[in-house]
Amino acid sequence: MMDYGERHALMAPEQYGSRKQKSSSDHATNKRLSMDILRQSNTNAVYVANDAKSCYDRIILMVAYVTMRNFGIPAEVAKSTISTVLNMKHYVRTKYGDSTTYYGGDKWTTKPHGCGQGNGYGPALW
Repeated sequence: MMDYGERHALMAPEQYGSRKQKSSSDHATNKRLSMDILRQSNTNAVYVANDAKSCYDRIILMVAYVTMRNFGIPAEVAKSTISTVLNMKHYVRTKYGDSTTYYGGDKWTTKPHGCGQGNGYGPALW
């Protein structure tokens, strides 16, 4: 999905996370240069540093589906990403082994939000 977003110019220019050719050092340099320009030009400004902590866990899946469709992602692909999250079974792994019981999947009493951490498509959805 990140490749699709890059090819079709759907990514915000200020989004540096999980993007090719963008690094944290470039982001820090741009921030510093912006602050220097504001200071030198004696311009009033507000800088908002938004730490989107747990942001991938707060994505509303139906909104994610509609957004994917709006950006041209085929319906089958969008449905697949959402249904995968909804049907996942989560097991606990410790040094003593894997649990025999799970949560999620058919045990959800209410459907979850979020796409999970570390799956690669969270940055594109966010």
